[in-house]
Amino acid sequence: MTWVSRSKRDASGPLSDHIRVGRRYLPDLAATGTLHLNDWVRDDLPDLIWPVLLLAHRGTDAVRGFVRWQAAVQGDLREEVEVRTLAECLDGRLSGLERLVDLRSGAGDLVRQRAEEFDLLPQSVASVLVGYPERPAAWLVEGELRPPGQEEVDLLAKALVEAIGDGHREAVVKCLQIWSAVQAGTFSSDAEMIELLKPYPNDLVTRSQADTAVRASWGAMKGLLLHEDPSRFDEGVRWAKVFWGINSMTSGCLRRRDIEELQDDEAATAAGAGRASDEQVSEGDHFQQLAMDLVSSYVEALESAPARLYDQEHQEVHSGLVCRAGREVITALGHPDLWCVEHGSHVIRTIVEVRIYLQWMATQDPKIYRQFQDYGSGKAKLYARILDETPSEARVEEFEEALEEWSCPGSVDTGLWQIRLPGRDGRPRRGCGGRGRFGGVGGCRRPRCSRTGSCVARSG
Repeated sequence: MTWVSRSKRDASGPLSDHIRVGRRYLPDLAATGTLHLNDWVRDDLPDLIWPVLLLAHRGTDAVRGFVRWQAAVQGDLREEVEVRTLAECLDGRLSGLERLVDLRSGAGDLVRQRAEEFDLLPQSVASVLVGYPERPAAWLVEGELRPPGQEEVDLLAKALVEAIGDGHREAVVKCLQIWSAVQAGTFSSDAEMIELLKPYPNDLVTRSQADTAVRASWGAMKGLLLHEDPSRFDEGVRWAKVFWGINSMTSGCLRRRDIEELQDDEAATAAGAGRASDEQVSEGDHFQQLAMDLVSSYVEALESAPARLYDQEHQEVHSGLVCRAGREVITALGHPDLWCVEHGSHVIRTIVEVRIYLQWMATQDPKIYRQFQDYGSGKAKLYARILDETPSEARVEEFEEALEEWSCPGSVDTGLWQIRLPGRDGRPRRGCGGRGRFGGVGGCRRPRCSRTGSCVARSG
């Protein structure tokens, strides 16, 4: 571990508890260089899709069959494959099964036979798996490649939502790695961890604590395996890109807002038709309406088009910058006093800067989009720290209302910015900027979010 001297800390200011590394200010742990963030939903969940689907189909208790399957396969191959390697290959990952077949030819037939023996490949689960080309261990399920129907989409959406939103379900899936090592005799841990695992997951009193320990140890074990072999999970990452890409093309999100507002919009249109002829169109209204329509069309296109769900930073940055410029233009067009160089130059500057940003980043390494998001997150953190220092006497009611609106949970998070289009009165426009998608299936697009109630999956 690298220790940073106190001299590299900011002596005063809102980031006084951070360490300066180059032009960045980092917390102590991040500054050591030993902290590596991992997105298990993006990189690992697709590789664990078999047990995830099975548990969604039959419930968490179905994991017992998986554990028995691990013991049976280990008993069959213990004399032919090194014990620790065998246990690691049976941790529930499809890439692990593929690795096992590479080590011992013919192991695939045995693995599939044991899976059928313990009824781990029901038709509903198999139907989802056969819809993905280029998946590891394709021999596990045989069938003609075809797009998923509504039943398959529903099961997949249910499986993803439960694995992401239910901490216990996530822990049970990740515990497959531990149970495989225990049965192989290669698991080791401290006494407290072992005591937690002995009755797991049956003991309701210690279940929550055990869930936390399992999830934490899972990440630590992955780090150890990557330290031993940096290419260990390359096949799983390759498959994850295929998985999310296929989801984006074969399923879409039907926004709940569209369903709920359909009747409201029709009623409003009918009621306003009689008054439209009596209303006088103010100067510039048609320009503002055109800008609002253009930005709304852009947002609608983002929500309905296939997306790069594995590495979405490009789309997040692009959409955030475009919508920010769109909000500036819409607001300016609604206030004729800004239609001059003196008061409207900042709008022109925003448009020009956005174009420069996007054109320049398009010529750089794709990592630039993640760096740009980190820069925005750092600014947001700095501003939040500054706001925390605001004296209590200055935090009047209007101040608190502005803060609440700025951090409105109903807006759409696009990574760096939030899509919230203003109406003609300057307030957020109802119906503009809908929810995102997650995996093209039944929920919010961001893997770290569980706001799944806003979308309803549909096949297509």
